[in-house]
Amino acid sequence: MLTMKNFIILSLAAVSTGAFAQSANSFQAVTFEGLTATEPLSNNFNISLSSGAKVTLNGVKYTIKDVFGVFRFTKTGTITSAASSLAPNSWKFDGVQNKNTNTIGWTNNNKSNSLSPGESFDFKLGSFAATGAVLTGYHVRVNGNLAGGGDTFFAYGPTVPAPVPEPATIAVLGLGAAALLRRKKAAK
Repeated sequence: MLTMKNFIILSLAAVSTGAFAQSANSFQAVTFEGLTATEPLSNNFNISLSSGAKVTLNGVKYTIKDVFGVFRFTKTGTITSAASSLAPNSWKFDGVQNKNTNTIGWTNNNKSNSLSPGESFDFKLGSFAATGAVLTGYHVRVNGNLAGGGDTFFAYGPTVPAPVPEPATIAVLGLGAAALLRRKKAAK
């Protein structure tokens, strides 16, 4: 029989062991600006968060305050890995979950050691192998509140680089504009 005391104990156990219960379905598809990760199939990879980094979720753009979870996962295959030999600061390597989640990750509940704007962290695995497309997911905290409440969520998605025209492109556009003006003057 489930008494109130047993219910509370079971609830606390579920909460304390559920910090890394993420499966591929826990992550929402978003678009990032200024949050980048190196090759997902490598044993060593880097995560960088630029100043002013943004995330677009359901058509709304938010400024990223910090990232306190980094995950590699697959929706179509399997992942195997050995223990992490490096994690930044006090981050904890959570290893591969069961074969149904196909997720590995590092988490950090200490807000003072999260990945903040302008920082970059390196991660290393003893070994890493995967079948299927490997995605990088993040536990993201934003400035302000999300539309559904709260300020954190699990996300993955492409990084959209900020458009910066190259000098050659600007020069070609300028020459084209000058040629059009000259042609217009010559026609008069």
